[in-house]
Amino acid sequence: MNADLNWLAKKIGRADPLPTQPSSLPHLLGALGDGDIDSAELARTIERFPGIAARLISLANSAWSAPAVSIDSLERACVQLGLGLVKKVSISLAVTAPFDPRRCPSFQFERFWCDTFLVADSAERLGRCAKSGRVPNADTVRTAGLLHNLGLLWLADNLPAETDRAIAEAASADCSLRETLHRHCGTDVCEVGGMIGRAWSLPEDLVVAMERHGANDYSGDGWQVAALVGSAVDMVDAIHRGDAEQAGDGRLNELSIGEPERHRVLSQVTRQVDNTMELTKSLKL
Repeated sequence: MNADLNWLAKKIGRADPLPTQPSSLPHLLGALGDGDIDSAELARTIERFPGIAARLISLANSAWSAPAVSIDSLERACVQLGLGLVKKVSISLAVTAPFDPRRCPSFQFERFWCDTFLVADSAERLGRCAKSGRVPNADTVRTAGLLHNLGLLWLADNLPAETDRAIAEAASADCSLRETLHRHCGTDVCEVGGMIGRAWSLPEDLVVAMERHGANDYSGDGWQVAALVGSAVDMVDAIHRGDAEQAGDGRLNELSIGEPERHRVLSQVTRQVDNTMELTKSLKL
């Protein structure tokens, strides 16, 4: 166990501080990373995980989805919801399984997943604006956005009192959650997220995005995905603050993503906020 894991283990009083990788995650990441997969093949993959399949069928029949007729099969649910949403929801359900952040009073599940979905969508849209060949495929960028904040789930589960104080302070003071988490927990979502990603043997682009999306000066391997996710996080934060001038950061210039593209994505994602919050309420993650 490396020094950071030793420190975490001592802090939470448990020999193995990081959760076991969900058994469904490698299969889902492999299948959902295939941009050519169709609804029938996607359904066959997800059918191996009945809990996820049931939640998708329930979502397809929800008032949020508003189907014209009752959805009674996973393949029809995939068609009703759309492949992009099915991929996002499936990965989100898989990665949520090892964590129980309900012990942290200030943790808001619906806000967490609404923002996570918005970051994933923003990162993917920004990635599509980048100069051809500069970034990995859209599925990788979207998945990095979905996983970028796993560290907060771990912190809310394992250090609930400290995380509660950090979230409350960040909400009431003019400071970032990363700052308050360091103050109260001694670590933050990026550091813990990177350790989880490595413990789960996730692809390196995903681990780097989880660990480095908050580092504006990072220029090592995988910087492109980290930059897209970090800029997407800034964009979603700016939407909540109503501060469009602070949407995105300078790292996007290195990907040839200019101001017109940034503001177009900002406008698109802003229009998604209410619908995405209703989605998370219907999904009951």
